[in-house]
Amino acid sequence: MPSRYAGLALLIVLAPAAFAQAPSVAGLIDHLRHPDPAVRAVAGRALVARGPAVLADLAAAAGTDPSRAGPVEEVRRAIILVARLQAAKPTEVRYWLVLDDLLTQTAPHLRETALAAALPDRAATMGARLEAQATVDRFCRDWNEMYEPGSEEEKRYEALKAALVATGPAAAPHLLRILEADPNETFGNLHEERGVTARQQVRALFGVVFLTLREAAPYLVLHARHPSLTAASNAAAAFELLVLGKTEMVPLAEPDLAKIDAAFAERRAEFPDTTLRLARILATRLVASAAQSVVGPEDEERLAQEEIAGSLRLLTGKDPAFLASAAPEARLNRAREIEAALDAEFWR
Repeated sequence: MPSRYAGLALLIVLAPAAFAQAPSVAGLIDHLRHPDPAVRAVAGRALVARGPAVLADLAAAAGTDPSRAGPVEEVRRAIILVARLQAAKPTEVRYWLVLDDLLTQTAPHLRETALAAALPDRAATMGARLEAQATVDRFCRDWNEMYEPGSEEEKRYEALKAALVATGPAAAPHLLRILEADPNETFGNLHEERGVTARQQVRALFGVVFLTLREAAPYLVLHARHPSLTAASNAAAAFELLVLGKTEMVPLAEPDLAKIDAAFAERRAEFPDTTLRLARILATRLVASAAQSVVGPEDEERLAQEEIAGSLRLLTGKDPAFLASAAPEARLNRAREIEAALDAEFWR
């Protein structure tokens, strides 16, 4: 016959497991230095799940123990991106730009936990993102600004435009990614299977206008210098339309760069996210070019480096103090410093 104390005994046996405490923040951070990457991954995911409350502890750990700076920084960055995404709304361009950052800049072993923490309805959000990417791809592949009025082509192009507009802010990262390709490379590329073409960038510029994407202003400033007159003139016209309030685009007009540059300098503070996003891409491009100079031949890269440094000066309003005439190793070191400073600003 069962004892009347059997239930009590069972409770006593189970109690330690039932009331076991979760690992402390300090303990989890300490496990980030474990030699086994699987243990570091488990600890990192647990810290990401705890959110911004652990950021101060992570900063302290990184500052006192450089050996943990790598794993600690990975966790810190994931939490920062989760917090940024939670603070934005799907109706805002910033929301989709931050989601793009989370997917591309979070350590792979932390990405799933970060997405779960940031997206209450993950399936719907990721589905909307994929649909936006497909819509942008179709628009930048098939749309054309030239057609016979009343033709079947006009109907097809208007349908592509309507689909893009209906996508809304979710289309922003995908349009910007096309505009982030180096114009000097896209200008000579006539085959989409080899990468972004100048023609795709022209279509993306029109897409920016159709979405009234003012956040693209820094991109428009740089594309006003595109080696393709079609791209340059449309970028300048888009800038005047979206930023300066003009009522119509004037195609194939030589860009008034002095006017555009001055207007952007006055309004730079209105576009902090996209300005920094593009500046970081340019800094990475500068590092790659400077590294090529170290390997050689160095003279072929100097013009590109001068151009990138000029673009950084234009975007940030600060002199990057990059001298293309310096020795290759010195140029590479300076490029790394510029890249690190922009990264630090982004992750602040």
